[in-house]
Amino acid sequence: MVSSYLKNMWLKHNNSKCVVPPGELTSNNGTPIIVASLMRSGTHLSIDLLLNNLKQYKRDPLYLNLHPYLCQQMPLDKLLECGSYVCKTHYPQMEYPEWSAEYLEQLAAKAIVLIPERDINYVYRSVVDYDYDGSFDDLLEEKAQFEKFWSRFNPIRINFDQLFDQASVDDLFRQIIDRDPNITKRRKRIMPRSKDMLLLAKWDKLLTRLLGNKAPVANTTIRLGKTKH
Repeated sequence: MVSSYLKNMWLKHNNSKCVVPPGELTSNNGTPIIVASLMRSGTHLSIDLLLNNLKQYKRDPLYLNLHPYLCQQMPLDKLLECGSYVCKTHYPQMEYPEWSAEYLEQLAAKAIVLIPERDINYVYRSVVDYDYDGSFDDLLEEKAQFEKFWSRFNPIRINFDQLFDQASVDDLFRQIIDRDPNITKRRKRIMPRSKDMLLLAKWDKLLTRLLGNKAPVANTTIRLGKTKH
């Protein structure tokens, strides 16, 4: 059995091998991809599709979480020059510092914005399961605010169910590469594990926490023992 020490120190989803912060962001060339979503809409499914299939984006650490990066006032020059990083955000559903919107806008203006979408009824059921204390109407208002901010950046959209469909995923990659032809796709497509591959999904997740970008298949999802997205 994995000791509580090992689990707390190395198997958290937000360890330095997996995500910035706590890992350090390094600037590089390329186009950032922002995965902007309402919570429980396929955020990490989308992140993992990008990490596993687009060569430049399986970085060390694997991806950038914009909420803690901005809340902790980490270097903004590195953020705006992060290059080929996958960046996660639930803004404005999550509360950010008031000044941070201008930096999100600057980053989004040079990035490819990807929005995974899910039926709002399913989103509500899922966020309630994750201790959301707002009402359905509150969630609708958050969705409206989200759309108002992100629709300005010509986002690529994909439905939650399409994240499991090979043809839809191939079309997603085509749209991304149309935006930046320098992005290269791996020859062998890596799709999310299906429900009947639960043990393999957990194994991917464990290796990702231990090995970061050296893991054969990146699985950055939050809870080690679950496969909810």
